[in-house]
Amino acid sequence: MIREDFFRMILDRFGIEPDYPFAGDFVTAVFRRKDNLKWFAIVMSVDAKKLKIGAYGELDIVNLKCTDEDREALSQTEVVLPAYHMNKSNWVTLLLDGSLPEEEIIRLLEL
Repeated sequence: MIREDFFRMILDRFGIEPDYPFAGDFVTAVFRRKDNLKWFAIVMSVDAKKLKIGAYGELDIVNLKCTDEDREALSQTEVVLPAYHMNKSNWVTLLLDGSLPEEEIIRLLEL
């Protein structure tokens, strides 16, 4: 799943549009719960070197909110990274490069 697919899936499945809370930044988008407006996902572009995964260039990523138990279970997989630029106890990072099937991302959003 890539960035545009993620945005479409969130809108289609949850009826939530992206929010761009940072002045002048139209790349970093957050998705907020409808009931309390807290973030549950943030999509951004980062330099791959910052993720320490052996890739180069700019990558689209999504950070997803999760529980401690979910984070522990998810950290056992190769496609889920420790959260970039967020609390690593409450968030995980996924690459939006097509390597993770949409069904898996939906499952993670529903945890």
